[in-house]
Amino acid sequence: MRIPALALLPLVVLSAPAEKKHRAVFYWNMRQQDVISLVHHVPQNDAIRLAQLRQTFHDLHCLSPDIQEQHSSQGVNLLCQLPGETPGMIVVAAHYQHIGNGESAVGDWSGSTMLPFLYHALTAQPRRHTYLFAAFAGEDGARDWMRSLTSDQRKHIQYMIALDALGLSPVSFYLHPLDMHFTATETTLVDTLELSARESGLPIPQPLTPHRWFRIDDTKQFRYRNIPSIVIYSEGADHGTLPGGDLDTAAAIQDDLYYDTYHLLCTFIAELDQVSDTDSFSSSPQRFHMW
Repeated sequence: MRIPALALLPLVVLSAPAEKKHRAVFYWNMRQQDVISLVHHVPQNDAIRLAQLRQTFHDLHCLSPDIQEQHSSQGVNLLCQLPGETPGMIVVAAHYQHIGNGESAVGDWSGSTMLPFLYHALTAQPRRHTYLFAAFAGEDGARDWMRSLTSDQRKHIQYMIALDALGLSPVSFYLHPLDMHFTATETTLVDTLELSARESGLPIPQPLTPHRWFRIDDTKQFRYRNIPSIVIYSEGADHGTLPGGDLDTAAAIQDDLYYDTYHLLCTFIAELDQVSDTDSFSSSPQRFHMW
């Protein structure tokens, strides 16, 4: 399914509080009908899912050499890069493969289909960081991508944001498999997420450990290497069967909540571009060699 007639709506401009002393946040805004039509179109075959994501990235102008595929042990990773002024990288990722007995619309698809929308949003202005939007073939795909990098390349990854199970409720977030205090950089992630929610007029996301549906953790390989990582997701009332169960269908996604999440994520990842200290990096446009 292609975006029929993409409307480049007016830029969303959000001004940060005066004490933050950084630039206003700009991003392209997509129409709700375009966002919702694509998340409700849920391919049931992994190859078709991959093709749909590739086509949506293409429609939103992520083109070669900035979009590449990487074969992993369990499938294919789709990697779309938005080069920034520095090699400091922010990874935004989701896994796309079908799981469970339902449509796997909430689990996997709701997060992976958000990636092209976020890429498009950030093209509104030059960014300091290089962004990588990665549709991984599960945890194995994330592991294989990380192993393909040099030690120096891994050091440039400043944050990892994983998306999963969106559109069931206002978003929650998860940082650790164990209950522990946040590090300074993890606190920056949480504070920036809260700021973004306030700027967007949305509920403040709360820390919440996912229930038993949470089988695939795209952040694991990053946390092992001490890269600050966060999972952003939502909880349905019937968390025992959603996502990944028989009731995991496109009809379970609440359109207004999904679109609210889109706006929150656009603001969040744009705000992150301004909070990290990358002044030590060279200030010319960078492309990150993905493997």
